[in-house]
Amino acid sequence: MPKEGSKMPKETFLRRSPVGEWSRGARWMGGVPPLGDRAEDRKLVVMDSEAEIVRAIFRRYAELDSGRLLKEEVEAGGINRKSWTSTSGRRKGGKPFSRGALYLILQNRISRGSGSPEIKLHRRGR
Repeated sequence: MPKEGSKMPKETFLRRSPVGEWSRGARWMGGVPPLGDRAEDRKLVVMDSEAEIVRAIFRRYAELDSGRLLKEEVEAGGINRKSWTSTSGRRKGGKPFSRGALYLILQNRISRGSGSPEIKLHRRGR
């Protein structure tokens, strides 16, 4: 009997629990999906039109290596954040990207995908 008592091994917990299912990418747990995806039957489905915008953001960041310059370029191109309608019928989002929102896209594992190269992000104080 393990010293921990009733604690089960992490692998067993992740295999049996909804948390484990979510961490394996099996289900979308809710909320607004990231730019480039839409939720359908609790799974993320790629939207080609938005996915191309995300790919362009990654390509330009790799070329520019500057969040400020990327923000200016995205703003000049008229590209806005994802918009959606809430359950109460209110229209939300659709505003211009902030620099922080662009960094969140670049850090998002779902947006990067498995085939995308790792992009090094520079942070202050780290």
